[in-house]
Amino acid sequence: YNYDDRYYIEGSYRKDGSSAFHKDVRWGDFFSVGGSWRISEESFMNSLAWIDNLKIRASYGEVGNDNIGDYGYQALYGTYPNATHPGIRWETVGNAALTWEVNRTFDVAVDFSLFNRINGSIEWYNRESVDLLYEMPLPSTMGLLNQPRNIASLFNRGFEININGDIIRTSDFRWNISLLGSTLTNEVTYIPDPFVNGTKRWSEGHSIFDFWLRKFYDIDPEDGATRFHVWEDVTDEEGTVIGTQLAYDANGDPVLTKDHNSAGYGYVGASGFPDLQGSIGNTFTFKGFPVSALLTYSLGGEMFDGIYQGMLVATPGESMHPDVLNSWRNTGDNTDFPRLQYANTSLYANSDFFLISSDYLSIRNITISYDLPKQVFNKLGVSNLSVFATGENLYMFTARKGMNPTFNFTGTQNVMAFAPSKSFILGLNVQF
Repeated sequence: YNYDDRYYIEGSYRKDGSSAFHKDVRWGDFFSVGGSWRISEESFMNSLAWIDNLKIRASYGEVGNDNIGDYGYQALYGTYPNATHPGIRWETVGNAALTWEVNRTFDVAVDFSLFNRINGSIEWYNRESVDLLYEMPLPSTMGLLNQPRNIASLFNRGFEININGDIIRTSDFRWNISLLGSTLTNEVTYIPDPFVNGTKRWSEGHSIFDFWLRKFYDIDPEDGATRFHVWEDVTDEEGTVIGTQLAYDANGDPVLTKDHNSAGYGYVGASGFPDLQGSIGNTFTFKGFPVSALLTYSLGGEMFDGIYQGMLVATPGESMHPDVLNSWRNTGDNTDFPRLQYANTSLYANSDFFLISSDYLSIRNITISYDLPKQVFNKLGVSNLSVFATGENLYMFTARKGMNPTFNFTGTQNVMAFAPSKSFILGLNVQF
């Protein structure tokens, strides 16, 4: 609904059904409502000529998620050959209590255009996910790996900022810049059964991106072994374990161990998700000669560099990182790298030693083009003719050479993942 090009409101309702859920909870009701107010169209704004457009908008909506496979509520068997004979096997556990995951999103934003030169938007959003769907790992004695469950509730909230403007604008030269930035805060608000997922642990009051690791302490100068600061359990008044903390003895000294199986795990105060991420775009135009550059960035996150870890382990026949040259050799050596010893898993066991900043600045694209003067191609029967050169993924500044922080948002790497390919393109645009 639109009233006088100043006030807008809209809404929607939908009823969805999914075969992933039992017939008693198969149908879900979802809706959304939104509105906006174009403040710049009000009469009291007439005296503010420098404001070209100003609008406030807000919306709230609920959507359902059933992405948990077909017939997730049922325990199913599947055909499977037994040598030359047909057979069947148990394939899914099923869960009759499975129901819709509901995502409730509220956002409020300001859109603006100022001085006939700058425009953009500033938005705050809050997304709450209830009855989160997840393939919950099962004990190996069950015979199957996981079961679909509604395991938790969490929220994601943050800001998104988009600003675009002409820094310089003359008859011959124009410099336009575009800035994008976003933040995200993630926290689990309810989970009856906390669990570990790789280098993370899902528990109330923490983010699903918070690292759950052993605590590296130092390398013992006497024998070159890795020493870990031990995590100890924290219990409530009833004796239930509610978390972990770093252990100290009666003298206040840290409790250390060289056995990685005795070191325990805890939150090490690092997150795989960045504090700020976005892009910076620049376009320079001088007499039909435009040059554009796009940079992307990320600030504030950390990464568990498992590839680096693998290149430090003494594995015969495989390449090793140059940092192994700093390994412990003799009694009294002070270094951050343990002795080289084949098949000793404690020396380079997973710990916060392998966390590194995931900050990066990437030169994603640079394009140079030139529009040929019309007198050059008028006789050829074309309306426009231009040449261009483009370079993509030209360079990425990172904390460690060869590291790819853009692989995912969980703060991990995969040795099988492809790095962004660098490319150069020369081209000709012809319009008739």
